[in-house]
Amino acid sequence: MVENGSHGYYSAYVARDVIEQYFKLGETIEEDRTAVPYIEQQN
Repeated sequence: MVENGSHGYYSAYVARDVIEQYFKLGETIEEDRTAVPYIEQQN
């Protein structure tokens, strides 16, 4: 909460940085797309 923030204009820059860090925006994610065979085991 920001005192006298009114419409959020003053806290927008801070909120943007916090959200960016929280959701890890801008971070490059590499996925492993190798197929793994599915084998069902019966006991």
